[in-house]
Amino acid sequence: GDISKGVTRVLVTHHVHVLARCDKVIMLEDGRIKHYGSFEELQAQGVDFAGAVDFDGEEEITNSENEVQVPEAAAKSTDKADLKEKADMKEKGENLTTKEEREEGAVDGSLYLKYAKAGGTITFFNMFAVAGVGRGFEVFAAFWLAFWAKRSVESSLEGMTLSDDEHTYYLNIYAVLGMGGVACLALRAVCMSLHRLRASRLLHEELTQSILRAPVAFFDVTPIGRILNRFAADMDKIDLDLTQSISQGSSTTFSVIGALAAIVVATKG
Repeated sequence: GDISKGVTRVLVTHHVHVLARCDKVIMLEDGRIKHYGSFEELQAQGVDFAGAVDFDGEEEITNSENEVQVPEAAAKSTDKADLKEKADMKEKGENLTTKEEREEGAVDGSLYLKYAKAGGTITFFNMFAVAGVGRGFEVFAAFWLAFWAKRSVESSLEGMTLSDDEHTYYLNIYAVLGMGGVACLALRAVCMSLHRLRASRLLHEELTQSILRAPVAFFDVTPIGRILNRFAADMDKIDLDLTQSISQGSSTTFSVIGALAAIVVATKG
């Protein structure tokens, strides 16, 4: 276009099929210029572009006419040498990339603290506090229902029945306790959502900054798929699996604590 008109553009490539579109072609070997000229000029000189294209057609014809049959044993030895050379090159190529580091064993507690700070420490611990209060409402509601039933049985044994006002009183208290448990569950879900969004946003920004500021050597030895996994699979674990694990863990913990507390109270120690 007009913007790049009159501007010299340098294309560094190993794709031979685009060389015909270039005004000048420079071939480098060992850091020095080996061939220079237009694509047609180099083609006329019979230059072999890194073995990708063979332009010396006449020499091929001559060689094919004077072709001498190679012994079968020599051909086999040549094939074995080529296979060995390819295997060595493949092994060297694999050694260029660094092996992915994996932590094994239990997760360090400092990582949980870092995750808690990423989303807000107060919000993180409020999740557990609200979950504990909600479990307390549920346990107390069960005890209140038992107390209501006991009062009803005692009144029946005495030849009396609870009045409508007394039933309404017990029912209102039970309803308040039930609604309190539901409200705590809803509040815990809100706290978890806020914490998850903040933590995910901050960790994603830190990951992006680390990748953008990484030296070029890092991308030479690190496969692109490994980098994409950090943004895809690993972030998915933080967004979904980690939050679900924390939710299930806290629910199980407070359920056990609530059951133990109920047993202690019911048996009076």
